Amino acid sequence: MSELPILNIEQWRAGTDTERRTIADELDSALQEFGFLLIRDHGLDEDLASRVRAEARRFFALDDGTKDNYSSRVGGRGWIPPGAEANSYASGVSAPPDMKETYKIGMAAPGDPDITRPDRWPAEVPDLQHLVRAYLEGAWALAMDMFTLFEQALGVPAGTFTLHASAAASSFNINYYPSLRTTGPPAEGQFRIGAHSDFGMLTILDRQTGYGALQIQTLAGEWIDAPDVSGALTVNIGDMLARWTGDRWRSTVHRVLPPSDHDADEELLSLINFCGVRPDTTLNTLPVGGPTHYEPVRAGDYLRAKIDSIDMLAE
Repeated sequence: MSELPILNIEQWRAGTDTERRTIADELDSALQEFGFLLIRDHGLDEDLASRVRAEARRFFALDDGTKDNYSSRVGGRGWIPPGAEANSYASGVSAPPDMKETYKIGMAAPGDPDITRPDRWPAEVPDLQHLVRAYLEGAWALAMDMFTLFEQALGVPAGTFTLHASAAASSFNINYYPSLRTTGPPAEGQFRIGAHSDFGMLTILDRQTGYGALQIQTLAGEWIDAPDVSGALTVNIGDMLARWTGDRWRSTVHRVLPPSDHDADEELLSLINFCGVRPDTTLNTLPVGGPTHYEPVRAGDYLRAKIDSIDMLAE
């Protein structure tokens, strides 16, 4: 395999047993080699995603004093301002803070409400809440399909992942990458997001592309641009699922390039679903042919340690 495959999720949903097995095998190969793949015919409403972006841009255009009313620490819910995160620290690399700001929202789903960490919705952008909630209904349904597909690809019993999946332990990030004209030149080693691997189970990314491209690191250690296919979503797994599979599947290091002087006005906005499992889930290495056996760990403890490692405002 030389490039990321594009899997047709609707074909997997409605296909014959043979078609479903073929798609599951393609996913298995992609996650072993890249840790990433693209999915199309996924069922998420592209027009709804565009409307979420439009409202999010209205929020990010507010002055910092107003946005500060909704500020949050890394791992919390609300506005995470510029300078708060340096994702490369999770990989043990010191670097300047990431050149982005984020609005983080919970991924509540019917039957799985998160009553302990209420979301914070900006009063200045009143339509954001209902648009995001509508978008996340489809996103969580897609996440559950992906967990089911993971089970089929690995040949593990039904429910291995789906019975632990939790919208309350998941989150939705709206990442805003300001233009070079706004940020000024990057410092040495500074990126829109520094090199890191994701922490959880599954990431579903709806991104905009430009000079500030998403790059992934190959098995040979080379950086390649993630392909941009109209209408397709980018999917990757995180450290938690790699650990659960004994590293059969890769949690791949990736980064977002800094703003470029090729287009000083380029600003990008990504919609990112981080899909996880209940915090009390014990991650025991599955017998799926992975090369590594890990000691059991609670999912919540593992994720908390990862988040704390990138918080630049921690005391």
